[in-house]
Amino acid sequence: MTAYYWFRRLHLWVSLVLALPLLIILLSGLLLLLEPVLQTGLRAPEPLPPAATQRLQQRMEALQAEHYGCAVSYLGLSSPLIAQPRLYLRCADGFRSYELAADGSASPLSDGFFNWVLSLHRTLLLGEGGRQLVAISSVLLALSCLLGLLLWLVRGDRIQLSREHFLPQRLLSGKADGLRRWHALSGLYITPLLIVMVITGICWPWRAPLYSLLSAGQLDQPALKTVMAGPVATGITADAVAAVPDLLALKSRAEALLPGYQLTGIVTPRPPAFNYQLRMVARDGLSLVPQHYLFLHPADLSLLQQVDIWPVPSSEPQVSQSAGEQALTSLRFLQYGLHTGFVFGLPGVLLWALALLLTGGLLLVGGIVLWQRRRS
Repeated sequence: MTAYYWFRRLHLWVSLVLALPLLIILLSGLLLLLEPVLQTGLRAPEPLPPAATQRLQQRMEALQAEHYGCAVSYLGLSSPLIAQPRLYLRCADGFRSYELAADGSASPLSDGFFNWVLSLHRTLLLGEGGRQLVAISSVLLALSCLLGLLLWLVRGDRIQLSREHFLPQRLLSGKADGLRRWHALSGLYITPLLIVMVITGICWPWRAPLYSLLSAGQLDQPALKTVMAGPVATGITADAVAAVPDLLALKSRAEALLPGYQLTGIVTPRPPAFNYQLRMVARDGLSLVPQHYLFLHPADLSLLQQVDIWPVPSSEPQVSQSAGEQALTSLRFLQYGLHTGFVFGLPGVLLWALALLLTGGLLLVGGIVLWQRRRS
């Protein structure tokens, strides 16, 4: 028995075990990736001059008054994929979400379906056990990708990229040879993206042990929670935490701290850190996720900490954080952008969507090739 034979058998069985949960994860991930386009289309965002910002302020206050006992949790401002600001209210029985227009009107977001898809993607609707199953499936996917690369490396007649291999009559003839070539080449070129998706994906269910491992065991659980929550703003009252954010003041402060960047999201104070988290994106950049995070004290909007998602080594750690803790904080914010491709703008979203489609195709084509071989 050759090494190639054992690699192929292991690749086959890992893929068979993985097929059903992975297809569910891939399809739900594709829907979530395209959610902004499916929800609102690619309408151009409306500008938010001071008058429009003031109308949004009044509408936020009215919505919070309507939902007694609820507090503003997050305000997502206009971005190229989400045409209108979105407001999320945190209530005792869950979240209320609204899309806000520049004229001050508000309409509830009908995102119940996508909440269900998100739960399906993260837990397969099986609770905490499903969350762990998704994480294990992600690890198996990485193993399957690595086994596929080993198969490509140990083959004596390696499949090379050439025009001949992509001729329709070879690949679409339904013959095992043409399908096998498509399977090998597609898997070869999307494996780097899949590895990125897997590594950033398992950071959710296994966040604490992975981050502790990345910090070389230097962080215990309380320290890890502190790093995750951001710097602590002291002297905060319950009234200050529940207050509706002052949009004009926050916008002015953000633009003064980071000229050339625009404010795209505001996370309001909540325990244990009680700070404002402002999400900043370059005005002329491609990224659909923030490149900088500003943590502000809610009382006087003083800067507590600035985090860049691409960590740059600094001889002056911010807010008494070590270089390792700063890198870990940056990784936490970069994780979502890499997992979704949003960090590379709309081209990244489309590339990630193509990778998900091709991965689903790999499973189906692999099954067809296996069935044809068994039949023959």
